[in-house]
Amino acid sequence: MQAFCWQSEEELTSKSWVGFFLSLVVIGMTVLFQWWIKSMKEQTSERYEEWDQATTTSSDFTVECKIPEKAYRDFCKWDDDQQLNRKKAEERKRLAAEMKPPFETQSNISGQFSERESDARKQYYDNVDNSQVMRFKLYFISEMERILKTRPHVHDAKAKIRIVDAVIAFKNANLVRMLMDRGQAIIGNNTEKELNINRQITQYIKDNKEDICTPVCAYISFENEECYLRAQSMGKMVKMGRVHTEEKWHGEPLYFKPAPEPSNILWENQWFPAPEKLKKNLITLFTIAFILIVQMSFMFYMNKMSASYQAKYPIVDCNDVRDLYGEKLERFAVLQWSDSEKYDEVTKTSNAAYMCQCEKMQREKGFFSAASTELTTTLDGKEIKGTICADLLKDKVVIQALKVSISLAIVIFNFILRNTIISLVRWVGKKTWSKQMNTILRYIFISQFFNTSILLLMVHANLTNSSIPGLRSVFNGSHPDFTLDWYFKVGGIFVQTMVILGASPLIEATSANV
Repeated sequence: MQAFCWQSEEELTSKSWVGFFLSLVVIGMTVLFQWWIKSMKEQTSERYEEWDQATTTSSDFTVECKIPEKAYRDFCKWDDDQQLNRKKAEERKRLAAEMKPPFETQSNISGQFSERESDARKQYYDNVDNSQVMRFKLYFISEMERILKTRPHVHDAKAKIRIVDAVIAFKNANLVRMLMDRGQAIIGNNTEKELNINRQITQYIKDNKEDICTPVCAYISFENEECYLRAQSMGKMVKMGRVHTEEKWHGEPLYFKPAPEPSNILWENQWFPAPEKLKKNLITLFTIAFILIVQMSFMFYMNKMSASYQAKYPIVDCNDVRDLYGEKLERFAVLQWSDSEKYDEVTKTSNAAYMCQCEKMQREKGFFSAASTELTTTLDGKEIKGTICADLLKDKVVIQALKVSISLAIVIFNFILRNTIISLVRWVGKKTWSKQMNTILRYIFISQFFNTSILLLMVHANLTNSSIPGLRSVFNGSHPDFTLDWYFKVGGIFVQTMVILGASPLIEATSANV
């Protein structure tokens, strides 16, 4: 809504009331939209709770727990000592057996412990032939049960604190990804690629044997709700960038959080080194920023080119022009065309008759006939003639082509951004499918919103009156405000872009099925 200094007080007051009314309408629509979004979220949450109560899944009594590397290293050191002592005991037993009668019975190693030893300890020594990781799992389960037993009860003080199972994730993200690539090679019957990946896997296991067996987190399933609620009460608090918890294990914070559904877990992304994750996130942000900067440069260039053509032809009301010139419209059109050919850019804005005459000829004779028709008039005894509409109609075609090009460029860059973001987020790696999808959608929404709406406004904005020097030099377009000229020249590009964007998913889906 524009207010001009030559308007009367009554007109300005009337516009103010109209603006006030429109503001109330917009605010009301915003409040209504926010209420609708909130009610939809509440309904969705209620439906999810109903589904969750009616459906039993493996994640109902499952929590996620981060395993400190120090805990595993401490256990490995203790376990190595125990294995060494076990081998010495077995050697002593073997030597003693050789010196005793063969009918004498020997007790097994688990019998060395008193009845007061915990069941987990006995189970540990009954499984000495398992791998060290499996022994750590049994130790981890017994420790978590011990810690949870010391916690205050939530509902049932008599409930048994028992862990059904613990699924452990390791530092094997790169190995899992190589195995996935090998699977794709097998599906594609690419023998050469499969053999090459097999060699890479063998070398990687050889070089990183210790790391790929290091646990990083565990998904713990409990026997009952009391265990789950006690674990839920052991959350974490972050203060000044540091994690604070009520319990510590091996000197490191111990906390639990609800586990996602098993089908939601991306096992190949459970662990990456912090510097590598930071590096990948920075590369992702810089790549998206680079694509937007390239597009911005392209849009500025196209805008400058389009503005140079549109500056020749201002917006005119041809009905008023025809009423003004009457039967002399053709004569003045030829004279204005002649002046525009002779003089500089300043006089080219005074060509209303010229533009309206060409519009009339195009409507009556068609595009090609109007462009080739020669008109004649005289001025001071000199004959002036020429195909006056040829350049104007050609420029109009160029202007329309530039508008379509800008709209198509936005759609193409949106397509590039979407596929680049999807690939980069998958490359960065999120722990669950839902987190990965949320990150992809967030990046796509922000980048495409900037690309579709903000960028188009920026390249046409004229901020030469701004007090910030940098803005004055960069944003020097042809539209300082949302004027009639802006809606005529830029608004059409917005509508055209929205139409193409609206049709592009259907076109993409159709082309994919062909």
